[in-house]
Amino acid sequence: PRRKEISRRKYGTSHTLAQEEIEPLLDENPNTIIVGSGVYGVLKLGKINIKANIMKLPTCKAIKEYNSLIEAGERVAAIIHVTC
Repeated sequence: PRRKEISRRKYGTSHTLAQEEIEPLLDENPNTIIVGSGVYGVLKLGKINIKANIMKLPTCKAIKEYNSLIEAGERVAAIIHVTC
C-alpha cells in the first residue's frame, strides 16, 4: 500500500507524491515507474530525482500501460492513487 503519511508530513496533503514513497520501488531496479494519478488525475508529483523514467497517468490508463509494459518484458513498477 501507498505510504501517504510521508506526503502528508512533507507537503501537508496526500495529493502530492513524495520521492520517499517511490524509493522502495527502486529495489526492483525498474526502467520505468508508472504513477497512477487517480481517477481524475488529481495526484501531483513532488520533487523527484531518480534514474528511472516516470510516467504519470490517470489510474485507469496507468494500469493499462503497466500491463502493456509487463507483457513487453519491460522492468516496470507502479504506485497507484486509487481515488480522485
